[in-house]
Amino acid sequence: MRYFQHNSFGVGTSVGPFEDYGQMQIKVKFQGLEKIFLYPWAIEKGILQEINAPATISCATATPPIYTDALKNLLQKYVDDFISKKDLPFVVSPSIPVVWFGDIEKYQRSPKRILTIALNPSLKEFPQLPALPRFKIVDFSGSDAIDALYTTLNRYFYDNPYNWFDKYNRLMSVLNCSYGGKYGDKSNTAIHIDIYTAIATDPTFGPLTTSQKALIQNTSLFNELFDLLNPDVTLISVNQVVFGQNFGDWDLTHTFPFPGGKIKGYTKQNNKLIFGTNCKGLPFGGIPESDAKNAIATIAGHHTQIDREELLAKIAELKAELAKLEDSES
Repeated sequence: MRYFQHNSFGVGTSVGPFEDYGQMQIKVKFQGLEKIFLYPWAIEKGILQEINAPATISCATATPPIYTDALKNLLQKYVDDFISKKDLPFVVSPSIPVVWFGDIEKYQRSPKRILTIALNPSLKEFPQLPALPRFKIVDFSGSDAIDALYTTLNRYFYDNPYNWFDKYNRLMSVLNCSYGGKYGDKSNTAIHIDIYTAIATDPTFGPLTTSQKALIQNTSLFNELFDLLNPDVTLISVNQVVFGQNFGDWDLTHTFPFPGGKIKGYTKQNNKLIFGTNCKGLPFGGIPESDAKNAIATIAGHHTQIDREELLAKIAELKAELAKLEDSES
């Protein structure tokens, strides 16, 4: 029996290599979960790591252990920050702290953890009736407040997401990633967080006065959340000053100049960050979408990776074409 380590699924045991469509594959069984990987491609790309037999088998669950307590504790910090500021005249009411947008459990289980970033939630996240709500308003005096907040944040892309996320979602398709929910499922599920505050303001962060920004921002919470989420790839589209203030210690690896803006790649401890010019509030705005996707794929190193389902479908298609040719020749 052979043992393999996977970043999201934990430690599993091999069921054995086998041939499928001419490709050597290996099935690895984690607790309650079986996954198939191309072999030895998954080893070469660092997706799987063969290890010695562990004393105990660790495995991924719906909520991996690193999040169980730490994430709930951090949610409480965000709630405390929100309660202390919710009566400021420029804070949207009613609202909740939007600590993240999207299904964090699917994010945790993704082969690649992909994160998108902006400044703070839009006031349009809390539309007035009769418009459909995007979040449930949580009563923070209740004993189940943290669980209720967790649930409504995870539901965001399943219910009524703001179309601002459309652009990011299209760009992430090149990484075989989406926000999930109404955007459809891909191999990787992304979530979104904001730098300065999880509190929706009217106006949004940019037009606030300097004194208002000082009252509302809490980047220490963002830094704690970012470290906890530990994304493999981050997409961010803000102005250069904001980027430098928050990610100035990352190492530049790529620069792609375009007539409508720039895309730059950065790395830090093997994590990758992709910074694109913002245009009138639109992430990577002003840069042709095809150019942006090519740059993102190059920086993320995804141009050398082929999704398993896509690969097998292509192989099946080629075999069908070959069979037709053989029939025509016979």
